[in-house]
Amino acid sequence: MTPSLQYFFDNPQAAIPGELPVRVDTVSAELLAALLKGEEVTDLDPRFAQPTKSAASVVRYLDRWYGWRIAHSKFAYCTDDGRLAFAKKYSLPKDVITSAYVCGAEDWIGQVRAAAKRRLATASRIAAQVDVLNNWFEGRARGATS
Repeated sequence: MTPSLQYFFDNPQAAIPGELPVRVDTVSAELLAALLKGEEVTDLDPRFAQPTKSAASVVRYLDRWYGWRIAHSKFAYCTDDGRLAFAKKYSLPKDVITSAYVCGAEDWIGQVRAAAKRRLATASRIAAQVDVLNNWFEGRARGATS
């Protein structure tokens, strides 16, 4: 019997974690890795405030497709222009984190970190490609209006 399976036989009340995503180079994997490290993630966290994905949408995705029951609570904050606003903060219960580590989350988190380092290593090359593309788009736009 594998050690992780034995853990659940020895602790029948243990929380069962969700599945770990196969792709480790995604925003979803990074958010889950942060939660598994015991961090609280908010809707305002710049790491997950992507133009195409919010922390809330990633949490829903992890729940629906991978079975992660991520706890959330609301909090109030003041916007830069002085308005009252509300956001959510997300976390995993300690027993879920413990169960996930028994099932191999530590190795998976290492893979997510390695993927993030590889992506950061190519960031300057991608930024140069973005500049080339934007110059090309601007040139096409000028040509279309002439």
